[in-house]
Amino acid sequence: SPFNYQGTKVTMSMGNYGAAKAKVSQYSKIGENIGISLSGYYDRNDGFFINEYNDTKADKEESAGGRFKLEGYITDHLKAQYAFNYDYVTQKAFPYGQYDPQTGTVQPIRINDPSSYWRRTLNNSLYLEWKTDRFTLASTTAYQYLKDDMKMDQDYTELSVFTLHQKQKHYAWSEELAIKSNTKSNYQWSFGAYGFYNSLNTDGPVIFKKDGLTGILQKAFDDILANNPKAPKLTVRGDELNQIYFPGNFDTPTHGFAAFHQSTYNNLFVEGLSITAGIRLDYEKASLDYHSAVDSMKIGVQMGPMKMTLPVTTSMDGNISQDFLQVLPKVSLRYQCTPETFTYVSVAKGYKTGGYNVQMFGDLVQAQAKYDLMSKFAPDKAEHPGAVKDVASYKPEHSWNYEAGIRSELIRGRLSAELTLFYMDIRDIQLTSFAENGSGRLITNGGKANSYGVELSLRSRIMDGLTADLNYGFTRATFRDYIFTDKDENNQIVKTDCKDNFIPYTPRHTVSLGLQYTKLLHRKMIDQFIASAQFTGAGKIFWTEKNDISQPFYCLVNAKVGVRKGIVNLNLWSRNITNTDYQAFYFESFNQSFIQKGKPFQIGGEITVTF
Repeated sequence: SPFNYQGTKVTMSMGNYGAAKAKVSQYSKIGENIGISLSGYYDRNDGFFINEYNDTKADKEESAGGRFKLEGYITDHLKAQYAFNYDYVTQKAFPYGQYDPQTGTVQPIRINDPSSYWRRTLNNSLYLEWKTDRFTLASTTAYQYLKDDMKMDQDYTELSVFTLHQKQKHYAWSEELAIKSNTKSNYQWSFGAYGFYNSLNTDGPVIFKKDGLTGILQKAFDDILANNPKAPKLTVRGDELNQIYFPGNFDTPTHGFAAFHQSTYNNLFVEGLSITAGIRLDYEKASLDYHSAVDSMKIGVQMGPMKMTLPVTTSMDGNISQDFLQVLPKVSLRYQCTPETFTYVSVAKGYKTGGYNVQMFGDLVQAQAKYDLMSKFAPDKAEHPGAVKDVASYKPEHSWNYEAGIRSELIRGRLSAELTLFYMDIRDIQLTSFAENGSGRLITNGGKANSYGVELSLRSRIMDGLTADLNYGFTRATFRDYIFTDKDENNQIVKTDCKDNFIPYTPRHTVSLGLQYTKLLHRKMIDQFIASAQFTGAGKIFWTEKNDISQPFYCLVNAKVGVRKGIVNLNLWSRNITNTDYQAFYFESFNQSFIQKGKPFQIGGEITVTF
C-alpha cells in the first residue's frame, strides 16, 4: 500500500535460455488521504525445448503488463480503492513429446503445424468500504476482459492430421455487497450478496488435413463397411487442398447470484470456545448457443462400375441451458486452549457447478455426418449420435468436507506447528478426460470418490537470522464406484472398473522445506547478506483413471544468494539445480500418449535498486 511505503523499485534479471525480466514500481502519496501505485513489467525467454521437426524452440515466450492502484480515504468512515491490471502474452506452445508406455520414454518434439498462443487480459475493480463502530459495509465491483488466439497442431506429430485455430472473447461483470459486525461483543455476524454475468464466445474451427483424411476418417468408414460385401466403397475427399473444414462457433453465457450469512459466538459455555455457522444460497444458469458443421467434405461412392461424388452438408445449430441451485451449509467449533494453542473441527458442503464442453462438437458433427451417410448406404450400420444436451454437458460435483486441526507455538519464539486432518466424500466428481476425436480436454463426471489425508506445517527460528519452514501433505484420493469406458485399437468399447484406483492429477505426497538466512553487517563492504534454498517434492501422480501411466515422486531444489549495499541488491538465483527430469503434464490424442517435461536447470542474476 502506498500509505505504508513510498518509493521506487527497479529490478532487472537475466539468465540462461535467453531469460530476461525487467520491472519498475512506484509507490507515492498525493496528500494525506490519497495514495497511488504504478508498476510495469516485461518478461521473456527463448524457450526450453527444441522442436526437431524444424530445429526451433517449441516454447519461446514473451509477456508484458502493468498495474495501477489508487487508494483514498474520502472521509473518516469511507475508504475507496480502484485497481487496474493489464497483461499481454505471446508464445510458441504445446511442447508435447510422444510417450511410449512400454518403455517409459518420451520422444523428442516433432510438430509440423504452427502451435502458438496469444492472449491479452484486462482486470479492474472498485472497492468501497464504509466503517463505523458497529459495522463495516463493503462493495466490490469488478470487470474482466480476455481476448486470445490459439493455434494448435492437435496430433502433435510431423504428420498433417488436423489442426485447431481457436479464438475466444470473454468479459465478466461481478458485484458483491457484504456487511459485518464491528463490535467487541461475543456475537459476530456477516451478511452478503453476490451476482455475476459472464459472456464467452469461442470460435474454434478444426481442419482435417491429408493424413487425417486417409488415416482417421477414411479408416472409420472402412471399418464400418468391412464386413458388408454388398456395401458401396466410400472414399473421403476434401477441397482442392485435400482438407476438410469443421467450423464451430459457440456462445456460453452464464449468470448467477448468491446470498450468504455467517454467525460466530465466542466464549460459548466456557472461555475460549467458539462456534461458527454459515449458509450460502447459490444459483447459476449456464447456456450454450452452438453452430457446428462439416464443410468442404465430399464422399466418393463406387458400386460396381457406377461412380459418383456426393457433397456432405451436415450442420448442427441449437440452444440449450442448465440451471443449478444449491444450499451450502457450514459449521465449525474452535477452542483456544492457551494463548498459543487452538484446535478446531469443521463440516462444510462443497460444490462445483456444471457446464458445457464445446470441444465435444468435433465428435458430434462427425458422428452426425457418419449417421447421415450410413442411413443412405448401410442403414443397419447407422448409429444415431447422442443428444447434444447429454453428450456436451457435464453435471455439478458435490462433496461433504470434514476437517480437524490444531495450531500451537511449541517453543515460544522458536517453533510453531499446525496439523490438519481432512476427509472428503465426493459425488459426481469432475474429471479431466480427452475427446475421442483428439480435439482437446474435456470435463466429465466420474461417480463417487473419497479423499482423505493429513497436512503438517512447522516453522522454526533456528538461530538469529536463520529460519526454516517445513510443509508435508499426504492425500489418498480414490474412486468408490467408477466405470471407465474406452475403445481399443479395433474400435471396440472396453469398460474398466476403476474402484479403488487413484484419482488422476492428484499427487500422493507433497513436501517442501525452505531455509532462509539473513545477516546484517556493520562497517563492512556490504550491508546485508541473504541466502535461501527450497526443496520441493511431489508424487506419485497417476495420469489416467486406469492408473496405467504415472509420474513417480520427484524433487526439485531452488536457491538464491545475494548481497545488499545501500539501495542496491544483487542476487544470484537458480531453479531445478539437480536438473531433475520429470513429467509436468500428460495428454492424449487418438489413443496416443503425449507428455510435456518439466523445465530444466536454470541460473541467472538479478539487480534491484530501491529509491
